[in-house]
Amino acid sequence: MSSPCITSSHPDLPAPLWAADLLTERLRARGGGSGTGTDALVRIVPPADAGAAGLAGRWRERHGRDLDGVEGAYAMGAAGDGAVQIAAGDEQGYTYALLELCEIVEHADEPLVALRTIAEQLERPRNPVRAITRAFTTETVDRDWFHDRDFWDEYLTELASSRINQFSLALGAGNDYLIDRRVEDNYLYFPYPFLLAVGGYDVSVDGLAEQERQMNLATLQHIGRVATRRGIAFGLGLWNHSYRFDPDADTERWPVRGLDGDNHAEYCRDALRELLRQCPDIVRLTLRSHFEGGVPEPTHEFWRVVLSCLPDIDRSVELDLHLKGVGEPLREIVTELEVPVRLSSKYWAEHQSLPYHQSSIRDNERLGGRRARELDQKASGIERASLPPKPTTQRWLPGTGHPNKGTSGTEETSKRSFTRYSYGDYGYDGREWPLVHRVWPGTQRVLLWGDPTMAAAYGRHASFAGADGVEWFEPLSFLGKKNSAVAGAPNGPRRNRDIYTDPQLQAAVGDWRKFRYTYRLLGRAGYDPDTAVEVLTRTQRAALGPAAEPALRALALGSRVLPLTVATHAPSTACNVYWPEIVTPVPVAGRVSQPENPFAGQGWPTSSDFDMIPPYSFGNVSALDPELFSNAVELAEEIRAGSPSGRENPLAVAARMDRMADAIFAAVDEAVALAGDDWTPELVVALADSRILANLARYYAAAQRTAVGYELRDHGAAMLEWAIEQQRTAITAWEEICAAADEVGYVDDLPFGQTEYSRGSWSWRRPFLAADLASLEQALGEASGGGPAGGADPEELVRQWTPVSAPRGEHLAPERLIEGEATRIEWRSDDPRVTGVTLRWRPVNQALAYSSIDLTREGDAWVGQIPAQVPGDPYPLQYHFRVHGDDAAWAWPGLDEDLANQPYVVVHHDPAISWGRGDR
Repeated sequence: MSSPCITSSHPDLPAPLWAADLLTERLRARGGGSGTGTDALVRIVPPADAGAAGLAGRWRERHGRDLDGVEGAYAMGAAGDGAVQIAAGDEQGYTYALLELCEIVEHADEPLVALRTIAEQLERPRNPVRAITRAFTTETVDRDWFHDRDFWDEYLTELASSRINQFSLALGAGNDYLIDRRVEDNYLYFPYPFLLAVGGYDVSVDGLAEQERQMNLATLQHIGRVATRRGIAFGLGLWNHSYRFDPDADTERWPVRGLDGDNHAEYCRDALRELLRQCPDIVRLTLRSHFEGGVPEPTHEFWRVVLSCLPDIDRSVELDLHLKGVGEPLREIVTELEVPVRLSSKYWAEHQSLPYHQSSIRDNERLGGRRARELDQKASGIERASLPPKPTTQRWLPGTGHPNKGTSGTEETSKRSFTRYSYGDYGYDGREWPLVHRVWPGTQRVLLWGDPTMAAAYGRHASFAGADGVEWFEPLSFLGKKNSAVAGAPNGPRRNRDIYTDPQLQAAVGDWRKFRYTYRLLGRAGYDPDTAVEVLTRTQRAALGPAAEPALRALALGSRVLPLTVATHAPSTACNVYWPEIVTPVPVAGRVSQPENPFAGQGWPTSSDFDMIPPYSFGNVSALDPELFSNAVELAEEIRAGSPSGRENPLAVAARMDRMADAIFAAVDEAVALAGDDWTPELVVALADSRILANLARYYAAAQRTAVGYELRDHGAAMLEWAIEQQRTAITAWEEICAAADEVGYVDDLPFGQTEYSRGSWSWRRPFLAADLASLEQALGEASGGGPAGGADPEELVRQWTPVSAPRGEHLAPERLIEGEATRIEWRSDDPRVTGVTLRWRPVNQALAYSSIDLTREGDAWVGQIPAQVPGDPYPLQYHFRVHGDDAAWAWPGLDEDLANQPYVVVHHDPAISWGRGDR
């Protein structure tokens, strides 16, 4: 391979290498591509090349192994003759090095000088998997980008430049079988007949022309080729295998004909075989193997038939099994097939939350929703972990892919509900299959996300539970879901993913282009969490102009607001129902009856009640990490008892939110002053979204205080008056959100579903906030005599129950667990406020409850022992401390101000295993 500015002496690389061509174009555009093969600017050499001995040796010293064969790794630096020399472990490593040079050339004032003086880089990926999923959700919105070849070239180039090394196109993820009944937009949901004609089967799709079917397949083939050329492994998500959703009527717009319970599994087997033959770039299949994926449970006999085609494929195709509902029968089937398998878990349910992995999951998930509701722990005193498993009463009727009346079809999932929204019980060392965490798109869908500190933390925590990395559903995922781009659209059916009314702004930063910075941070920090901030922010600084520094600071701080909100306040784990970015609030006074549900026939809940334990009030909404955070109802109980728990309470969270809001507003003001008349579209969007996020922080802070005041209404009318004041503050913040959204020109309806909680805009939520205020005013009017004599002073109560900084503490984690021996734990502090320390611990297994040990004081140390584990138990231990004072309690290590640390300690049996041990 050679070009006017790049030469290669590597015998095994393709000619021309894609990234080398791109670098040549960038050099020519900047006036630096006039060299010849004898005075090349860049030399590509094998790691064993004599001229690269110094580079390869220094790479070996840093990483402890040879460079050759290390996926995605490279060594690059200036040679003595002024050229840049690159040696890499594989083709992907050369690609990343060349793409780094592309960026330097594009952004340097003097590109040739920058190349000749380049600092040495000795790079190796921290996480083997850095993945993005894009979902085809609706024909109305997604068909155009799906067939747009220019889009795929530009989009996949951006992912490769961000060091994303895996891409998955998800088909059929927008509806859930046996939940969503009256499905209308089913285009590509059961994808095979939309792509292929399979010999031996008379299967067709009503309304689908043969030419369109062929075009669909050609597009899928093109995506695979483009991804592969850029060094991105192409995967296909087959999230649905149901050919019909409703048992009573053909509701699908494109009905599938020719299948029934007798030939469904065999057709899927033969169609999958043909699809893999026609699309040779598919190297991974993501399967939703539980009931929501199209087959009533137990599903393993269906999958035994379908997956039997994989040994016939002439290449290795990895199976990515969505962890929910994966039971022993399915594990046995895929083991017998001897194909590569990985498991994929949900990282913080269906939301993007803080970078660490939950200290605990909710009881709704750990025990199962019905079981959690039935259990009255306070009345019975029964330890939840001691209860026997819920009996399974569901029955399964034959006839796969078609809903049978009277069949719940959730047999396997109901047994293992703790696998629904976490890594479940797969957090043990020595697991036979790889694990990848998947971040679902429930939290931040339209607002820009970009925090280098938090991105680096995601990279550091990506390996938790021994995982290979993280896969992210991209922003705007599921726009138009459940036919919402058509039904209920106030301005008629929408045909695009536009989120702005200004055509120029939409053209500049519409759709995926808005989130270039998000992809970059997640990919680059996932590759190496220690990447310099200057490198992570390089492209965004150029886009933001003279206001870049404060604008980036505002965006970084704003990007922490919603992840913290989700961790501390989660009406639902489901991204279908809870959308904290444009929230539909749970009433502060609670619901007394179920609201009317016009979507009951389609299977959608009317509110988050189905996913909560009553009472259905804002103050009783559980944290998504209830081990670390309490809610307003629980705080009120602590206040009545005069006994703080040590969990971070809503008043402390509100104080965090207010500090973030203050800092965001200050940074935005500084950016506006520096921008002058130099406003790029990227700056407009960054500052508008930062304002919205700052006011969301104000709103959630005030809403939490409102709930605390309401739950303490028995302390006197002053608490209700304070709650009303806080609700008015929340409404004021919401009005500021609406004004900022109107100013930048967000469209009035952002449809991610047809229900009131899954579509609309910030202005649509005003009536809910007004209703809460009215209910509080009514409660105050009904209060008799102002409650207890004198009542409580709200401001004094807030002061007392908003903890000040935690006591100083030191803890050295044990080096390892020793089988058969108790583990000694010691926590030290000379802070006189400390009166007691409780150790909270459990194995790294979300199915288990925590145990508590009160530590004994020995001088300035507090000591105790975690009992020996059962022999052969493969799980590491995780633990944290609750530190008590006379009138306060704190979590230790707790969360840092930047929210990027891991608030617990992990200890392994093998001291060489590093995940969970440290994150700084």
